[in-house]
Parts: sequence; C-alpha cells; structure tokens
Amino acid sequence: MTAASFFPSLPAECNEIRMRALASPFKPSLLLDVYRDRKDGLLQRTKGYEHFVGCESCLEWLGEQVEKRYFIRAKDAAEYCCLSMYMAVEETDPGKEVIPGSTKEKVRFRLFRGEDPEWTIGSKGCVINFCPWCGKILLNSRFRNPKK
Repeated sequence: MTAASFFPSLPAECNEIRMRALASPFKPSLLLDVYRDRKDGLLQRTKGYEHFVGCESCLEWLGEQVEKRYFIRAKDAAEYCCLSMYMAVEETDPGKEVIPGSTKEKVRFRLFRGEDPEWTIGSKGCVINFCPWCGKILLNSRFRNPKK
C-alpha cells in the first residue's frame, strides 16, 4: 500500500510524513518537540519533522495518534524550559497521575513578599535562579497559568 492510497485526500508530502510517523514508537516525544519548536520558532531537525512544525493538519493528526494524557502533556510541557522542569512543577502534586519517568523533586513559584518572583526546589525550599536540568534562566513568572 502506498502512502497516497492510505491518505488519499492529502498532499503527497503529508501522506509520506504520516506513514513514517505511524511506524515510529516515539510519537509522544515527537509531539512534545513539535509543540516546543512551534513556540520557540526552531526548525532544526529533519525535513519530516519540520513538516509537523509547519502543517497544522498533520500536527492535529499526530495528536490523535497518542493517548489523550500524552497529548495534553505535550501541549502543556512545551510552555516550560524543559520536560524535567514541567514534571517537577506539574507532575509532583499528591494524587496526580504520574507518567513514567517523572521526577520526584517539587519546584514551586511564588511571589516573595508579594512582589519578588522566586523559584524554590525541594522540601527545604532552596531558591533557584536557573533550571536544575537544562540550565536556562528561570522566568520572573510562572511558565503557564495553572488550570483551576
């Protein structure tokens, strides 16, 4: 079966990219990378990868190929400096379903004295200015507004 007969109403490039993605076991991580690069404006990988960054239809299709929790995680984690920081902020709450590989370190953001932004890590609340995993300087605000 050719790619064109598998997705007959799509352009040839979309057909080819989707066929390759179907064979990949790394769809959740591909989805995360695509969302992050869309946000940051990075196009630095393979031609097929760049297609997902630029093609809304194929990105939407890719999101349908993974479990809903991985799709939501990819969109949310793309707002953070790295996946480890996302896990430390978002996936350490008690009762939260943990995706395998999640970190156990809790990172929190608060406004110290009501106005000074402060990031802390761990149970003792050590103040940090850089991400402990990727080394990027931390924002003076949350990465994204938490859902109520």
